Amino acid sequence: MSTLAARYGSPPRTPERPRGFTLGEFAAGAVRAWVWFQPGAVIAATVVDVMGGGGIIGVVEFGAASVLFGMLIGIPAVILGAPFAYLLGRALQRQRRDVVHLAALAAYGALVGVVTLLETLGPAQLSEPSTVAYVLAAAAALPAGWWRTSRAALRADRRRQQSDRAAEAAIETETTP
Repeated sequence: MSTLAARYGSPPRTPERPRGFTLGEFAAGAVRAWVWFQPGAVIAATVVDVMGGGGIIGVVEFGAASVLFGMLIGIPAVILGAPFAYLLGRALQRQRRDVVHLAALAAYGALVGVVTLLETLGPAQLSEPSTVAYVLAAAAALPAGWWRTSRAALRADRRRQQSDRAAEAAIETETTP
């Protein structure tokens, strides 16, 4: 253990847990996923509406409804789904390969999308193209939120390691007679 790590504690990521993230990093990823879901849902639902023959007025109305629906339903979905996402992240913290994280989070996002729609709209609506668009948006939003958050955390780790090496070198030169 380095001098600085002994003094200030170790980071959440270690060689044994290369994708161990803090609770704060997890929360940032959850918020990012919710934010990414909003435009994704509007775009996906609008594309489905246009493909279904909706005119420009219908697209605007449908887009506004998508934003309202996505925001109102998305917040409880994030709150209720977050504990399970956290457990999934803990289970994957030893997995170094990003593709495994992305696939697992996409599957979990789709599951959250289906469960949310079942609870809010009922099973009859699951076959509607617009609801499929919401599920796809959720399946894309979770990996996108994780990707952005993990890149930022890993970049901060690299900067911290460079700074630690420089500080350790300075400490060594001060303590060497």
